[in-house]
Amino acid sequence: MTYRIVSFATLLLLFLGQLTAQEPEKGQALDTCTLLGCISSAAISIQLANGGTPKYDLKLDLDGQFVTCTLPELSGHLPFGVGASCGSTANINVREVSPGKVEALIVIHAMPKRIAISLLAAGHAVADRVFVPTYAEHSPNGPNCEPHCRFWRTTWVI
Repeated sequence: MTYRIVSFATLLLLFLGQLTAQEPEKGQALDTCTLLGCISSAAISIQLANGGTPKYDLKLDLDGQFVTCTLPELSGHLPFGVGASCGSTANINVREVSPGKVEALIVIHAMPKRIAISLLAAGHAVADRVFVPTYAEHSPNGPNCEPHCRFWRTTWVI
C-alpha cells in the first residue's frame, strides 16, 4: 500500500511539474503555436460579369505543364458548391458566393511562376489570360511558428 501511495505521489508531482508556467529565456518571448497546417498555392476566381454560372472547359498552362478539365456543373443550392479535380495539382469548386453571383474557384496546389488560362466553349477559346503571381507568406500559427506557406489569389471577371 505504501508503494502505491509513493508511486501516486511521484506521478502527481511529475504531472504538476508539466503544468507549471514556462519561463522564456532572457531576452526572448515565449511563443505558443497551434497545429494548423497550410499548403502553398495559387487561386483564381473566375466570375461572369452578369453573375451567371461559368460553363467552360479550362486549359491551364502551369509553367509549361498543360492540363485540360471541365468546370463542374452547379445544380440546385449546395452551400459549399460542387468540386472536381483538374489534373494532379489543381481543384475547381463552383459555388454561389452571394445571392445571384457564382464563381469557379481554381486552386493550384503549387507555386507556378506563370499561369495561362484558356476558357473553351465547344473546343474554341472564348477568353485567354496570363497571370504572373506574386505570392505572400502566410503563417496560420503565428509568425514564429511552422508552417510558413506562400499564397496568391486573384479574381478574373469575364
